[in-house]
Amino acid sequence: MLSKHINSDEAFARSTGDKFYMLLKYSAKDDLEDCIKRITEDILRFKFSADSHYNIVVCAGIFVIENTNISLDIIIDRASLTANVIKRGYTSAHFFYTNDVHNRIMVEKNIENEMYNALENGAKRLLTVLL
Repeated sequence: MLSKHINSDEAFARSTGDKFYMLLKYSAKDDLEDCIKRITEDILRFKFSADSHYNIVVCAGIFVIENTNISLDIIIDRASLTANVIKRGYTSAHFFYTNDVHNRIMVEKNIENEMYNALENGAKRLLTVLL
C-alpha cells in the first residue's frame, strides 16, 4: 500500500507492530501534506475482510530534515515523539515537529521525573497536572 505513494528515490520501512517510517522528498509543505493525506485515505479505506469492523487511526509525526548531518536516530525520535502527541486522540491526523512540540515533551518529561523522584524519596501524595 505504501509503495504506490513513493518514488524510486524515496523509502519506507516497518519498524515494529503498526509503526512505519517513510523518507519522502518534497518541494513544498502542501505537496507533502497532500501525499500524507492520500496515504491516510488509502489506509482508512483498507478492509481486512468484507465484514471487518476495525477502526484504524493514522497518526503521522513529521520531522522535516533541514540539516543532513543529523543522525537517523534523532530523526526517528522526533517524528515518533510528534506522532505520540497526536495518538492521545482517536482521530487520524498528521503533525509537524516544531520547537513547541519539543518544549511540551520536555515539560512533560520533567514533571514525570519529578514525580518519580518524589516517590523514591517517600512522598505520600502527588499532584497530577495536565498541560
